[in-house]
Amino acid sequence: MAMKGGMGAKMVSCDCGFMIQSPSENEVVKMTQMHVKDTHQKAVSSGDVMKMMKPGMMMK
Repeated sequence: MAMKGGMGAKMVSCDCGFMIQSPSENEVVKMTQMHVKDTHQKAVSSGDVMKMMKPGMMMK
């Protein structure tokens, strides 16, 4: 799942191919937590998601 990002975009990607990108860190955390719970039946803290975040790619 990719979302339009800008200069401040953040992204998280998973080994399974899932990817979320958004200018909102809160959205990245929320969507990543939902993905991990639904797909991998695990829980991940918001702090752990923040550690996984990388700068997003600019999309035009």
